[in-house]
Amino acid sequence: MFRRLYIISVYFVFLLIEESQLLVQELDFDQFCSMNSTFGPSGLHCTYSTRGKVYLTLAPAKVEVVSESPEILIFHHVVGEPEIIVFRDLALPKLVPAMMVDEESGRLILSSERISNLTWLSRDSNPTIAAVTRRIGLFSGLNIAAAESFQVALYGIGGQFLPHKDFFEDESGGYVQNVNEMGDRVATWLMYLSDVEAGGSTVFPDAGVAVQPTKGSAVFWHNLLRNGHGDFRTVHGGCPVIRGSKLSQEYFYSSQLTAYILLLLHASTQNPATHHNVFPSPESLKRAGPSKMSVPPKSWSRDIQAWMSNHAARHRDRFVRGYCACLGIHEEAERLPARYLRPPKWPLLGNTLSVLLDDLSFHEVIQKTSKIYGPVMSMKFGQLEFIVLSDYDITKNVLAREHASLRPDVFSSRYMLNYENTGLILSSGTPWKEQRRFTLRTLRDFGFGKTSLEGIILDELRELVAEIRPEGISKDQPFVAELDSCLNAAVTNVIWWLVASKRVTKHDEEFKNILSIIEKIMDFGIINVLTRFPIINVFDSPTRINWLKGPMERREYFYSYMQKVLDEHRATLNHSEPRDLVDCYLIHQEKLGDSPDNFMTDNMIKASMVDLFMAGAETTSTTLRWFFLYIVEHPKVMSRIQDEIDNVIGSHRAPSYEDHVNMPYTTASIWELWRIVTITPMGVNRQTTEEMMIGGFRVPKGANIMLHLLTIHHNDKEFDSPLEFKPERFLNEKGKRQCLGESLARMNAFLAVVYLLQLFSFSKVPGETYSLRPRPGSFIINTPRAYKVLLTPRQ
Repeated sequence: MFRRLYIISVYFVFLLIEESQLLVQELDFDQFCSMNSTFGPSGLHCTYSTRGKVYLTLAPAKVEVVSESPEILIFHHVVGEPEIIVFRDLALPKLVPAMMVDEESGRLILSSERISNLTWLSRDSNPTIAAVTRRIGLFSGLNIAAAESFQVALYGIGGQFLPHKDFFEDESGGYVQNVNEMGDRVATWLMYLSDVEAGGSTVFPDAGVAVQPTKGSAVFWHNLLRNGHGDFRTVHGGCPVIRGSKLSQEYFYSSQLTAYILLLLHASTQNPATHHNVFPSPESLKRAGPSKMSVPPKSWSRDIQAWMSNHAARHRDRFVRGYCACLGIHEEAERLPARYLRPPKWPLLGNTLSVLLDDLSFHEVIQKTSKIYGPVMSMKFGQLEFIVLSDYDITKNVLAREHASLRPDVFSSRYMLNYENTGLILSSGTPWKEQRRFTLRTLRDFGFGKTSLEGIILDELRELVAEIRPEGISKDQPFVAELDSCLNAAVTNVIWWLVASKRVTKHDEEFKNILSIIEKIMDFGIINVLTRFPIINVFDSPTRINWLKGPMERREYFYSYMQKVLDEHRATLNHSEPRDLVDCYLIHQEKLGDSPDNFMTDNMIKASMVDLFMAGAETTSTTLRWFFLYIVEHPKVMSRIQDEIDNVIGSHRAPSYEDHVNMPYTTASIWELWRIVTITPMGVNRQTTEEMMIGGFRVPKGANIMLHLLTIHHNDKEFDSPLEFKPERFLNEKGKRQCLGESLARMNAFLAVVYLLQLFSFSKVPGETYSLRPRPGSFIINTPRAYKVLLTPRQ
């Protein structure tokens, strides 16, 4: 026990130290990037210098010292316009996206630290380049024979290079094993071939220096100390280009210490804030023998660092959009490419603490954050990171793509599915497809979504009216009612009749226990903690087991109830006359027999029953509870619906679903309720099976995706005055929702609304308080707070 606690304590301390360092480095990088000028310590100077070369006596170098420790120099007017044109014309046709080596596969992949296109130009490929090479040798005082080829890079709007070091020594002072004759990079010469209108500075956070690109000038520094070890004060990065573009050239001088290419296999294991410049030069590829490339043994610390590197790989400077807004460069802000933003996070906790400290609910925090960081952003909750989508077109595109159909393999899903790939909602792959197809086809055979269900729905609504009217109250007397439990029973009975030929009442103790369990399951609580910090699940400690005792007991009660229903059906099964969905499940199970393709196990059936019970009944009853709360707050909407009821149906017959064609305002009111409330605010999370582009951003394989529907429904670009309840907005629209239970949900909601408003007018109870904010703790389903209504029979 103490050994486990020690290990997990060390793990979290390590993460805390690493993430704290990363956070400080990122904040420094942001701070310097936000300053659009060259600056350094006071007392530094500019000078004409011959650099000890007779050749420069008549035309000395123009040198600006911006840092003395480490020494960082700017050489002005190194190259002229004709020479820049030569570099540009030779490089531009050869540019390719910046690459890095993937540690797992050893293959080159698109760089997640450097957003640019680049190429290499040989020193002797052109007479002009050869002349510039000799000039650089005179200015730097180093032997050009030890230099690599010119690396030419083009950074467009949003192009950047995260903080990195150009030498290969690691933080412990060691070097990569199996080195050969090519040495470490002694110095770097960075020359600017273009001006940049805004952004694009080269930043040295430790030295307190930011250099704004100036066409024809160059920055020069030594990467190694006099003792041959790396100078970590030279860690530097390229700020995002906000306006214009940046064309630069880098020149590296090598010594006899370590080989460059060998670092390619190790780059992603370094501290994410100090990645190496891993794009290989032709010289490094030529000199490093393939047999010498080896991957160091895996270690626990490297695994943790690799896990953390995902954070830095997606880093994109938070100041960019705000800075663009300050400059009035709105069009450039909208065009920033290929790296999604993310809000600042706390070590270990990610964005969880920010949510907990905010007065807003979880979903309102997501809404607020997406307005700042855009429709595709990254948020981290504990160890779990999500790409949060909050744009209609982007989300629609993702839902239609096969590569984003997987469900995340997280603890909450495993808990709900009893650690199996079962059910209709959280399962994935072939079992999910087959089960969904069979369920939908079978339910349609039973009249799912057809007018044959109207009689069942209307019978339940009549029972509902009888249940809510107190004893001793005549049919023409007003009365106060709480709709929660009665609505749950009425809606559940429609689903439950299709699934298991069963009916419940609000007084049914077993049914009340089930509803209580559903409410607690929807809140998740400790399940959320274990999902966001999966490291806890590695240790079967008594504390963790005690935490899970309540949730596990509730889940087992739910599943045992479904097992009892299953056993009753199996005992009374008539193969020639199936009564409901469960009968059809059992018949199909027997038909598949011992086939390896038999996905219809008992656990699959029970999980599907749970999904239909929770997703079907709970969401529809929640819709109705919200609807009647909204019309209490908006009596004019209720009056207009009732006018439509009187004109189309009258008071002498019950409504039919066919009436919805002639009742556009009633239908629009239901759609508007679904929009403004968004019963399931974040839908069902997904996971990518391949790297894919989402909204112009590169999203890696295995990324978790959160579709935040509430933010989409409250987007003022899609909906005018999105926080106002305005059914008129849907009068000329067609619904865009689609799910397995869509048709039944529409019919159920329409008939319930029309039937109850045909009989009653709803109003507030004097002295009662009403709120349109969700019940505190609502997470998976947006649930209204409990309320009472005054029902007045209509004449």
